[in-house]
Amino acid sequence: MKVSEQTVMELAKACRLSLTEDETVQYARDIDSLETLAAALFTAEGDSGDWREALPLSAWRTDEAVSRSQRDALLKSAPHAADGYITVPRTVEES
Repeated sequence: MKVSEQTVMELAKACRLSLTEDETVQYARDIDSLETLAAALFTAEGDSGDWREALPLSAWRTDEAVSRSQRDALLKSAPHAADGYITVPRTVEES
């Protein structure tokens, strides 16, 4: 089923989201791709019975280790930090 831009606009309105024209087009494509992938999962019938055989290889990402440590930047931007942790006010009283 092809997801229309009108459907995306109605969904965005129900969710109280404001989308640009480009975002609406992109979300319609993304949702349509997800529907296609879900349909492939539900109709998967491989020789081994493994549902992964029915998916195109492009559906799988490569598994690469990437260093994404941004701890220092995060701690620097936090309002309160101590000993390498972000500190927040206590919200639950002890009983």
